[in-house]
Amino acid sequence: MERNYLNGQASLPLESYGATSSSRGQSQESVRIEADDREHLMIVSNSSAENSNGSRRTGSGNINISSKSSSYVVVVAAVVVVVVVVVVVVVVVVVIVVIIIVEVAVVEVVVVVVVAVVVVVVVMIKQIANLNFSLRLGETLKLLNEKLV
Repeated sequence: MERNYLNGQASLPLESYGATSSSRGQSQESVRIEADDREHLMIVSNSSAENSNGSRRTGSGNINISSKSSSYVVVVAAVVVVVVVVVVVVVVVVVIVVIIIVEVAVVEVVVVVVVAVVVVVVVMIKQIANLNFSLRLGETLKLLNEKLV
């Protein structure tokens, strides 16, 4: 099976999928499927056909299917988990120090700490939701820009 490498991307000719090519001077279309190591799949279609008035037209269209936003969400979720663990450890150490030095009632400190942790977790969840939305919005705007240009 023949493989062509362009810019680190592997592409297979249409014939490798069981299709046959035609060179009779009619409408010719070639389709190439390219995938790279970033889980980004692009189907590139180049076509040349004859319009009803006899003139030739050449078109090129790209369909991008991407899972980049899901990989970003996984990375952001991992960072959030690490930050939450660090915050919880710091809060536990501060609570122990406050209980030992100030000798306040344990119940008061626990209530304050629980409220603070809940507030931090809610804020972080909202930030992740906003980031995921902005990533999807950014990809949508990029695709629209590619179609307009």
